[in-house]
Amino acid sequence: MTAAIADIPAPDPHTDVQLDPEPGPDWLALYRYRGQELPPIAPTLMMSAPWKAFGSIRRKGRAVAVGRVSVAGSWGAITAVEVDAGCQRQGLGAAITSALAAAAARHGARRVLLQVETGNDPARALYVRCGFRDAHRYHYRVAPPD
Repeated sequence: MTAAIADIPAPDPHTDVQLDPEPGPDWLALYRYRGQELPPIAPTLMMSAPWKAFGSIRRKGRAVAVGRVSVAGSWGAITAVEVDAGCQRQGLGAAITSALAAAAARHGARRVLLQVETGNDPARALYVRCGFRDAHRYHYRVAPPD
């Protein structure tokens, strides 16, 4: 999905999104790629972009929503958005998405992209509300088991 930065709502001034240059332990503890723990190489890969930021929303000293943004040229890429299961449906996903897009804009991005699975209806609805539209689809080919 893609969006023009101008189409993404401004960050909610009542929700504090902390932006850090690298993911902290609580950020890494919350993020799950496809529901799985991250492999040891993941932090190194997430740090590989020339400019990136790791956003988090904290409650009672722990991360309850996280996301990553990177910028290359006029494009921002939002990845690794995760909201703690006990804190979903409270606007945290929209808050972190808006804050990451605003950070990308401050670093020259005019458009932003993200990937979301076609079957993830709650996330897709969130991103549509944030101004994103489908750009294209893709799929992975997996070898059949032996």
